[in-house]
Amino acid sequence: SAIHPQGRNDTIELTLAGGLRIEAQITHDSTHRLELELGTAVVALIKAGWLELATRDAPVPPGSNSLEARIDELQEDPQGSSELRLSLGSGQILCAFAEPEWLRAHALDVGSVVQVRFLPTYVLLGTPV
Repeated sequence: SAIHPQGRNDTIELTLAGGLRIEAQITHDSTHRLELELGTAVVALIKAGWLELATRDAPVPPGSNSLEARIDELQEDPQGSSELRLSLGSGQILCAFAEPEWLRAHALDVGSVVQVRFLPTYVLLGTPV
């Protein structure tokens, strides 16, 4: 883990359970208000709609976080996007949305492995009370 000042923002490197690593970008003021320093326990939240799914071998856009996850559950909705429950290798769970056509085009279903991508600015940080 690390904190990298970048003007008005800080990039926070987080190590998740199982050694997975992601980056969050928050304002420098938020870093101070949350009293973040190396070793501070934080909670990282990402809304399902902010997660982008890609095939396992797709190139990762520069500046994006990328985690490999297995589709554990897929709930189709005839009105729109399917909801997916994804498990990371560490056992942590993410929820995401995907268009049924995209899932079919890539032959993705329960048990398939996908890449979950999101920008550091989409990671919300909090500290336990």
